[in-house]
Amino acid sequence: MFLRVKFSMLVALYPLLFGAVQAQDSVMMFSIEPRSVMMSPLNFPETDGATADASNFEIKDYLLLSNGLGERRAVVTLINTATGQRILEGRQISARFANGDSRNAIGLSQKFSSQEHLTLNINFGRHIYPIMSISVQTVKQPN
Repeated sequence: MFLRVKFSMLVALYPLLFGAVQAQDSVMMFSIEPRSVMMSPLNFPETDGATADASNFEIKDYLLLSNGLGERRAVVTLINTATGQRILEGRQISARFANGDSRNAIGLSQKFSSQEHLTLNINFGRHIYPIMSISVQTVKQPN
């Protein structure tokens, strides 16, 4: 009898115990942010936010990610347009948020060979608003 009660209590408590773990996991899990179709470029008022330093990198495409904790990331495909090896640093790529704030990438340092394409999962930290765009300031090399 005691084992049955104990087992039945465990069966009854299972959804409560493990449902909380699943709920917590779903908050931490990243989801893809749909891209809005914009008729014109974003023109937020000037802020003191971060801008991307000039570099030899060009963005080919990106996918925006977020989770219930407010973590913001982007999966970005970049190309090193330089004729030599370059290192992509966090200050060379920035994200613009829906309230106009901008922020550079966190903890980024990635080597690229000449003309190399790489896809990276880039962290932009936590923010209440979603990322609207990702940018670099590409300096073309003279021919």
